[in-house]
Amino acid sequence: MKKVAPLILILIFFGFVIIFLANQSDQDMNIEYVNSLSFDTKEDILVCILNEDNKLVLVNTKKHNDENIYIYILKLYDHYRNSLPLSYKSPLKGNFEIENVKKVGNVLNIDIKILYLEGEINTFLNALIWSYQDYGIEKAVVNIDDNVFVVNKNANINTVIEGSDIYNTHKQIIYWDNNKDVLPITYYHSYGKLEFLMEKVKSKYGNINYDIQVVDSFVIINIDDEENYLSNNIISLIIKSVNVIEEFSEIVIILNEVNVYNK
Repeated sequence: MKKVAPLILILIFFGFVIIFLANQSDQDMNIEYVNSLSFDTKEDILVCILNEDNKLVLVNTKKHNDENIYIYILKLYDHYRNSLPLSYKSPLKGNFEIENVKKVGNVLNIDIKILYLEGEINTFLNALIWSYQDYGIEKAVVNIDDNVFVVNKNANINTVIEGSDIYNTHKQIIYWDNNKDVLPITYYHSYGKLEFLMEKVKSKYGNINYDIQVVDSFVIINIDDEENYLSNNIISLIIKSVNVIEEFSEIVIILNEVNVYNK
C-alpha cells in the first residue's frame, strides 16, 4: 500500500499538468459565446467564394469538423482554404490569426490580425457577409489590426450598372443559376424592380412569357414556359430574387398554370 501511494500522487500531479496546459491552449483564441453561438451539424454549408471567372458565387462545400459554424466559415478564407471545392478559391490573398469572435443578436463581431496581405480587402469582407447572412447574421463588424469595417447583409456583389439616370436608381439583387453554383448580381437601374427581374429572366432563358398582377402588397406572377427552360432550381432562384425585393407581403408564382409558390 505504501508503494502504491506515491504512484497515485504522481498520476494526480500529471493530471493537473494536463488540465493546466489544456486551459492555456484555449486562451490562444478568445471566442466569446454571447447569445449562444449556434452550431451547425449539417455536412453541407453554403459559402461565398471566387469561381474561375473571379466572380463571387455561392457554392456548397463540405464542413469537415464540428467546429462552430461562424468560426469554420471564417477559417475557410485562410486556414481551411485547401478544403474548398476544386476550381474555387478564397478572395483573400493573405493570412490572418483569429483573436476574437463574438455574436450579439444578429451582429457578428470579429477581431483578426493580418499576418500577410496582397491586394485590397473589400472583396473578402463582402464574401464574408454573404456567407454569414444565410446563418442569421445581418451585420459583420470586422476589426482588422485596429481598423474597423462594418459590412451589412446584401452588400454589393458583382455590381452591374444599367441606364444613364444616376439620380433615380434602384439597387436590386438577382440570383442566377451558374452551372455548379449561384451567381448573385447587384444591379443599379431606374426601372420597376419586378418588371426588371422578369425582363432579365426572359432575356436569359429564351421563349417564355409572363404576366404580373399587383394589388397593394400582394403580387401574382404568371409564367408560361412551353419549352421548359426553367428548371426547379431556376424557379427557386426567381422566388429568392422576388423575396429579396422586400416589397410584397404575399407572393404567388404560377408556372404553366401550376401554382409553384404561395407565401
